[in-house]
Amino acid sequence: MKILSIEIGVDVTHVLEMDYRVKNPKVYRSFSFQTPVGVIGEAGVRKSEEFRTALHKLLDANKIKTRKTLFVVNSGKIASREVLIPMIKENRIKDFLNTNSADFFPVDLSRYQLVYRNEGVVQQDKVKKRKLYVFAVPGDLVQTYEELADFCSLELTALDYVGNSIFQMMHKAVGNNICCSVKLDDNATMITIINQGMVVLQRTVFYGFEEVEKVVVDSGLFPKEQYPAAMDILQQTDCLDANQAAPEDAMNAMRAEAVEALRPMIGNIRRVLDYYQSRNNGAEVKECFLIGNGAYIKGLDRLMSQELNLPVHLQEKDVLNGFRTSGGRLDAMYEACYGAAIQPLDFVFGSAQTAKIIEEKKKRELLAAKLIGLLCVACAVILLALSGVQRIALSHELNTLSKQKDELEYIQDIYNAYVDTKSQYDDVTKMNGKTETVSDALADAIEEMEEKFPSGVKVTSLTSNGEGISMDIEVSTKEEAAKILQNLATFDAFRSVTTNGITESTDENGKITVTFSVMCTYVNGTADDSIDTETTPEEDVETYMNGDQYIYPDMEGSTESGEADNE
Repeated sequence: MKILSIEIGVDVTHVLEMDYRVKNPKVYRSFSFQTPVGVIGEAGVRKSEEFRTALHKLLDANKIKTRKTLFVVNSGKIASREVLIPMIKENRIKDFLNTNSADFFPVDLSRYQLVYRNEGVVQQDKVKKRKLYVFAVPGDLVQTYEELADFCSLELTALDYVGNSIFQMMHKAVGNNICCSVKLDDNATMITIINQGMVVLQRTVFYGFEEVEKVVVDSGLFPKEQYPAAMDILQQTDCLDANQAAPEDAMNAMRAEAVEALRPMIGNIRRVLDYYQSRNNGAEVKECFLIGNGAYIKGLDRLMSQELNLPVHLQEKDVLNGFRTSGGRLDAMYEACYGAAIQPLDFVFGSAQTAKIIEEKKKRELLAAKLIGLLCVACAVILLALSGVQRIALSHELNTLSKQKDELEYIQDIYNAYVDTKSQYDDVTKMNGKTETVSDALADAIEEMEEKFPSGVKVTSLTSNGEGISMDIEVSTKEEAAKILQNLATFDAFRSVTTNGITESTDENGKITVTFSVMCTYVNGTADDSIDTETTPEEDVETYMNGDQYIYPDMEGSTESGEADNE
């Protein structure tokens, strides 16, 4: 069976017509074209009229009739890991992975699907186990490729992750030998190391040849055009050899800058190789193959050989044992497409796009359109009939409501009487509230005095009015006077507490007596807030604790009759 193997890159789309799932696949036709801006997005691929037009134009130009399609997916949202599972049957592996997905990936299977590559049987603690390479792929990503295939009138047969595509191609090319493949793209590079027919390391670094393209375009030595013009220059002109001219030569300066632009990418490749070597003593990587869009940059293989200190060369027809082409070289830019058609991952699609299903879909859509048309005519007739019936019913209902309104007129009189009565009630309530006096709080204040004043305190006089309470108090020490003033400040009934002085006297027997007057203003009392000529209890306490006295002449020797003891 022939298939279209398509890899959509950020800048270039590669298409192959080749055999599908055969031991020695044959390539029939190939072509590439510039990917329109916006086709590659964060969620996957987007439908594009420009892409569809360019694809079908080149399919027709190359006389390709095949419409069964395989897409090669390259996305940073795909997670992968190596997994060992018990020796279960092949047809039960997928169910096992889905059941135990939480052990491998913390993902919601309603939004992801798990696909795998079987890498054979290994021994773990003398127990045989299956070794799998498992991929967690977002369902939304798969759906975007389904939608693009349907939009482009293609029959989506399979999807494959680019990492698996490279493995299949390398395994076909080098068998059980140790090999490193470097896939160079515009803004990312994938390094894959296989040994004994298994992937031992696969990493993606987010550096590509984009920066060296910018150097070439910005140098002013070539026409300032976008890809593929810059890539054509890099493939035809050695822009990476800084020893071809004198240091002051403009071309030589551009070459030096181009080499520096590639160093981050090459440095990351070296770190991946060093990481592999540190964990796999005795299994040394002895050569690297270049594939991908950047593989044919002139001089890149030489530069990487010098930087990595091992042979680096293109992976082409001479090393791909078993691949057959219809003529010409087997271009390294298409190798992901080659590998994908050998044994792609087993994705599940939400809508299988077979010719029979498409035809049945068209028939169902036509029948549905006819039924909808007939239904619309029937609905129109029914609506016309119902509108007349509804008008009669509404007229009858209007007459009924008018009669009910007349019958319930008396309720308005009842409501008006209620409003008047409530207004009178509210007036009486307000009047009653205004008759209350703040002196009602006197009883509460006296109760608090009995509770909080210490024993031995004498209230020699007490006067209450609308503003508050005025008291003359006699105690033994200034400390007791201070405590009483502090207690009065905590009473709920009082807004403020002030005193106009404290007097200390000693009788002929040496007994010390401390007397003072205090004015306590009621909360919500009639006192004027703007008048504040007396000291606060806190100020008097601080004054007398410091040893000072304030004795007012009017207070000296004056007392009111009627002493009260607080025992």
